[in-house]
Amino acid sequence: MKSNVTFSTLLVALLSTSLMSTPSFADRDGDRDSDRDGYSDSRDDRDGDRSYGRSTKTKLKARLFSTVQAGARGEVELESKSTKQEFDAEVKLPLPSLSLNIPDVAAASAASVTLSLANAGGVYATCDLDYKVERYSSTRKAEFKVDLASYRGAAPVSRYGNCVDTNGALVIPAVQAGDTVAIEVDTFSGPFLTGTFALGR
Repeated sequence: MKSNVTFSTLLVALLSTSLMSTPSFADRDGDRDSDRDGYSDSRDDRDGDRSYGRSTKTKLKARLFSTVQAGARGEVELESKSTKQEFDAEVKLPLPSLSLNIPDVAAASAASVTLSLANAGGVYATCDLDYKVERYSSTRKAEFKVDLASYRGAAPVSRYGNCVDTNGALVIPAVQAGDTVAIEVDTFSGPFLTGTFALGR
């Protein structure tokens, strides 16, 4: 009989100790809330790190229109980021462009197309556009292009054409809103496409 009492007493003591060491539901909920808060804080930290390193971007764009040749159009764009600048110009002509004395693909590919950028002080940069050979040749249109990029202030790299300043140095033109664009071709006297730069998206 004495051994049974001793065993029962020991069992009760063990159960009491186990219950005391087990956290309550409220404690467990509190731990989960704390874990969630910690996860939220760490996620906010990561988001903050990403936004901290995000570069700003500005874009200036000029749409070009013609009063000389119906169907002629173009666009010039400067996009600036913290580590990169890109300058693109594109001119498209219908074929034939009889007002420009460009009757066909052969005449278009031989033509010299130039772009002038000016502000209140006059012309500050000029560009030579390359004739762009289409993957699938077309006899109904011609396209001319400038595509320049500069990384971390290095010298511009050209995919199509080039631009130079008034000293003849290869540059990414320092375009500002309000600057004007004029496109000319050696088969016609005077600009046949014009436009003005404005902030773009």
